[in-house]
Amino acid sequence: MSESKSGLDEWRETRTVTIDDLTFDVATAGPDDGAPVMLLHGFPESNAQWRSVAAQLADAGHRVIAPNLRGYSSAARPQGAENYSIDELAGDVIGLLGALDIEGAHLVGHDWGGTIGWFAAIRHPERFATYTAVSTAHPKAMLDAIATDESQRDAMQYIKAFREPDAAEHLMADDWRQLREGCDDLPRATFDEHARLLAEPGALDAALNYYRAYGPRDAADLGPCTIPTTYVWGADDFAFGRTAAHLTHAYVDAPYRLVELENTGHWISDLHPEPLAAAILERIDEAHGR
Repeated sequence: MSESKSGLDEWRETRTVTIDDLTFDVATAGPDDGAPVMLLHGFPESNAQWRSVAAQLADAGHRVIAPNLRGYSSAARPQGAENYSIDELAGDVIGLLGALDIEGAHLVGHDWGGTIGWFAAIRHPERFATYTAVSTAHPKAMLDAIATDESQRDAMQYIKAFREPDAAEHLMADDWRQLREGCDDLPRATFDEHARLLAEPGALDAALNYYRAYGPRDAADLGPCTIPTTYVWGADDFAFGRTAAHLTHAYVDAPYRLVELENTGHWISDLHPEPLAAAILERIDEAHGR
């Protein structure tokens, strides 16, 4: 593992962490002796989406770890959709903990990071004290919602386009016009920061491989989450609707809380970091008996 002091102003430092033949860019904040909290970003974002949340968690005394995930880190960008299965992505989370000598952590995930987080927390409950899912419903709740709720089926139609072989070319065309329209709540400067990373050679196609590699069978075999869980959901989320949000509790066999944020869409960490950080801290404090 190599380290560099240069990086984002809000992070204590950035470092690279190598697992087998992949090297991940990891931002950190807070004291080394704080309770570890791992933050998993979504699409089309990067670990930069966590800056404001990470600062609040660090101020509360926690050790924050925010990787750029597989495909987003330039030295962890293998070719081929088969390298972006949910098994590989969840395995990266466990591998990062091991490489950082972290026995257990609190886990937080948004969007694709949320899906990865559900799989990691459910398959490896011994490695996580709590899980906070942001925007992303439990994968089986999503299957239920798609089967019963036409509006949820309609909301997922964009995924078909993302799975097309030339999707990256279309999304980058005309100064990212298509992708900007899907992220119209994000300030231009915030979107541009994430887009700069995705403009690196092969990065956007790698990020789209998450969609190409994932299917209903992956979710169908997933059991309940057995660690204390909070689900933070924006009532105006364009991707994850109310049906899935309210079905998620059926797939958590542990203390559970749904935090519904009114007048809030999908980009919670970028646009509403204060209530999100408060929900994460409340879940962590309860786990520590505070």
